[in-house]
Amino acid sequence: MKTRFSVGLFLLLWMILSCAAPPQKPTELKVPIDQDPFSVIPQQYRSKALECEKNGELPKALQNWEIVSSFMPTDEAVAKRIVELKSQILALADQHFKRGLGFYQGNSI
Repeated sequence: MKTRFSVGLFLLLWMILSCAAPPQKPTELKVPIDQDPFSVIPQQYRSKALECEKNGELPKALQNWEIVSSFMPTDEAVAKRIVELKSQILALADQHFKRGLGFYQGNSI
């Protein structure tokens, strides 16, 4: 009785699994041959950098500008913006450190 049940269960599973559809092949991205697929990346990261600057997220903005610079190394405006952001971040870090030092010297939390 047990063997009949086992054989029946095996046949049932085999029938169910054999009816499963084969996995589909992944679809390929269709990029026109004359268009560079990476041409849109600098503009995307430029807009992300500007948005991060507007929100006050300067380290993220700097990272996005550096990505733009890696795609467009001859763009002087991007290089200038990177230098400005680095100096601005350093100034804010120094200001924050001095403020913390003042709290420490005043035995304040």
